[in-house]
This record gives sequence, structure tokens and C-alpha cells, in this order.
Amino acid sequence: MLNKIIFAILLFVSFETSAQLPFAFWKGGCTLDPAACSYFNRLDSLSISYTAGLKTEYNDYLFKPLRDSSLTDSIACLWILLSDSSIGLSDTTRLKQNLMNNRHTLTSVNALTWTLGQGVKSNGTSSYINTNFNAAGDSLIFKKNNCGIGIYSRTNADEITIDCGVVSENELALSLGGNYDASINGGEWTHMITVPNTLGFFLESRVANASSYAYKGGVQIGSQSTQASGTLTTKNFFLTCRNNGSGSPALYTSRQYSIFIITAGLSSIGARKLNNILEAFMDHKNAGVQ
Repeated sequence: MLNKIIFAILLFVSFETSAQLPFAFWKGGCTLDPAACSYFNRLDSLSISYTAGLKTEYNDYLFKPLRDSSLTDSIACLWILLSDSSIGLSDTTRLKQNLMNNRHTLTSVNALTWTLGQGVKSNGTSSYINTNFNAAGDSLIFKKNNCGIGIYSRTNADEITIDCGVVSENELALSLGGNYDASINGGEWTHMITVPNTLGFFLESRVANASSYAYKGGVQIGSQSTQASGTLTTKNFFLTCRNNGSGSPALYTSRQYSIFIITAGLSSIGARKLNNILEAFMDHKNAGVQ
């Protein structure tokens, strides 16, 4: 009789305890940020390798801070392009995966240079990245009057080149003859801003039909009232050059990039928070330059 009572007490305590713990704990599931869980589950399904340390690092320095800052749902695509030193250059297979969802895996074209723990760059003449993202095909987050594109550059170089985008629609040029310039659903360049260098995180953000803003290092460096164009482009965004509108690359740059991101339109507060998160990650990887 005593054994039955003890068993009943233990069963009750076990049930009460389990009710207070996360479901994932009892199911042996992922206890990280939901977006991190989705990302690493996808890597597992694709048999793409990663380390336990990288899993913790991405959760603590990227996924969790983005959610805590209410930015997760404002990001359509995020590609971290610096390989993990514990994995080596074979890590480039993982780097081509979009952190935010299972769409828009990067396609490398020709002889890109991937540098361990730093990023990727073009040879300046024929190599580039096709993001396989076009605004018209994925407009749940990137919308006509609510959109953004950003890159983290590790190279200070004044070149007559385009860093990313689609001709005359969505482009960033970090230094076009010494000036930052951009077009975000605008049809024409919307800035000509003198910048001291091309280092760090740059973001172009449209928050309304006639309101777009430029940021460097989380600080607003310019604004424009050019109205958004009539339709979202069906052309894929390129990185290290621009899509000339017919699917061919043009105006290659040789700058090195660590991050490329496509977002909804971010306020000045959102832009600063995003910069701070990405810079903290870059500094943690000993790759930050701003």
C-alpha cells in the first residue's frame, strides 16, 4: 500500500513539473529562438554541417537580439557571408542559405574569393552572386513603399561600380566617385552623399511613397523624397555588381562583403538597432571594421 502511495505522489510531481517546462524540452526539440530552430533544422535536413559553438553563437548574437529588438518579422533575407574558422572554407555551402526562411539560396557565378572569417569578393570582372530574390516574387516583407537593402563592406575603395541590386530600381553604390548613392523602388538614384569611406554597414530604407533614408553605421546620412516606382521589379538582385535588367551582371566591384540583408522599411531606431546587432556580431567574429 505504501509503495502505491509513493508512486502516486511521484507521478503527480512529475506531471506538475512537466506542465511548467517548455514543450520542446520534453520532446527533445530545439530550445533556441524559433527562427534559429528553423534555420538549423533546415541545415540538418540538407546535411549541411555546423558546430555546436556556431549554433549558440548565431542564436545569441543574431536570432535572439533581432527578436528582442522586434526586427525578425521585418527581414526577408539575411545572408552571413563570413565562414566559420572551425569549419573552414567548406562552410560556403552553409553561407549561401538565407537565415530567415528556406527561399533564396545564393548562387555563386564564376571565381568568387571566399576568405575565412571575413567574407566574399568578386574578381572584379566576371564573378558575382545571384541572390535569387526579386521583389515582385517575394513581396510579403519587401513592399513598394516599405522596403530596404543593406550590406556590410570590409573594403575601403572608391570605385565607379555598383555593390548590389537591379539597374535603376533597387541599387546601392557605396562610393560612386566618392559618393554614396542608392535607389530603392525609386527608378532613379536618390542620393549623392559624400562618405569618408566604404567600411561597415550601409542601409537604404524606404518607409513611405516619398520617403527614403540612407544610413551608415546606424547613423542617418541622407534622406530623399523621390516617389516609389509603379511596380516591384521581377529581376533578381545581384551582389558584387548589379543586374542590368536582362539578367546579366554589370559594373562589378571588388569590395569584400560580410553581410547582405533585404528588409521592410526601417525607422531610424530600427536602422540603429539593426546596425548595432550586426556590428556586435562582426566584432565578436573579430571581423568588424566600423
